[in-house]
Amino acid sequence: MPATTVKLPSELLQTLNYIEQNNYSGYDPYDILNSKLPILKLGKWPAAIATQIHKRLPFKYQSLIGITKGRNAKAMALILSSYCNLYKHTGNQIYLTKAYELYHWLVANSNTEFKGLCWGYNFAWANPQKVVPANYPSVVVTGAVGKAFVDLHQLTFDATVLQSLHSIANYICSLPITTTSQGKCISYTHLEKVCVYNASLLGAEILAYLGQTNMQYAQLAKECVQFVLHYQQANGSWMYSINIATGKERMQIDFHQGFVLESLYNIQQHLALTDVGLKTAIGKGMEYYTTQQFDTDGASHYRMPQHYPVDIHNQAQGIITHSLLAHLHPSYASKAKQILSYTLLHMYNNEGYFYYRKHRWFTNKNNYMRWNNAWMLRAQVMYVCGK
Repeated sequence: MPATTVKLPSELLQTLNYIEQNNYSGYDPYDILNSKLPILKLGKWPAAIATQIHKRLPFKYQSLIGITKGRNAKAMALILSSYCNLYKHTGNQIYLTKAYELYHWLVANSNTEFKGLCWGYNFAWANPQKVVPANYPSVVVTGAVGKAFVDLHQLTFDATVLQSLHSIANYICSLPITTTSQGKCISYTHLEKVCVYNASLLGAEILAYLGQTNMQYAQLAKECVQFVLHYQQANGSWMYSINIATGKERMQIDFHQGFVLESLYNIQQHLALTDVGLKTAIGKGMEYYTTQQFDTDGASHYRMPQHYPVDIHNQAQGIITHSLLAHLHPSYASKAKQILSYTLLHMYNNEGYFYYRKHRWFTNKNNYMRWNNAWMLRAQVMYVCGK
């Protein structure tokens, strides 16, 4: 692919330069359990509480308690995808070279204790139900890496990358799977059998890509789509998850709506699905996402119906989803531009990094590599370069 003289926006180049100068390493809003404090020894409740406090504190103190900057597999995947798009858009060989560097790093740093290539976060994370050890794999992190490998394979048709994708599929298919009359749902991790809509679809995306030549993968991906479509609300939104035993859903509508829509669209494209119900569901979901979850100035709602804080993760996913689906409706491209403009005006530092959250009366300027900068690099690249 010959190099072109495509001019990229200065903010995008500054973000990329900031990420590279920091060697892809940084802090995370969930890395408190990497500190030298003996929090984990106190049990899951203190760990969960410490995590919630840590991600809300609006000042930098990580180095004071022994947290060091690290590379996060999900961040590396987002950056890898960005390099792929930049190479496709500009023809500049350096981007493909760097994409392969990140690909090889990810393969070399996968978890080797499970069937197939898989990845987790570089920190332990906790909630009141459980503590997940550092680097314990999940379908969310593994699915994100798989999506990046799909981007690389679509560019190069490299047989080694395809082999890695099949290995990832082995991990995904080894996870607990819930089967109901509505379809199937892939669990978040091996630790428990749960039904989280966006997580299941992330795994299904990889299976759908490979499903072009593997009927079993294609069928499982379709059944995962059917499951999620069944639980779409009348207004077009999705909750976060459902407890199949009780039928109770976790009421949380935020950036995960964008995740679900992105995955549904990608699965539709990978398998060339023409199902009218899927098309209608995406349309309803986008109508809700565009009109209800973002203000007219481009600011996202944190969790419906709560407005503040404006979270950089919400902003990034809004740009990504609206850019990806921009060809479906003219309003999507203008909404992506609106969200990006707001983000650059209110949450961007001229050194190239992005702020964490904008509250009503102040801005939390904590600078996180995965949550802020890797996602916003991906968002800017998607807006400028497309898929």
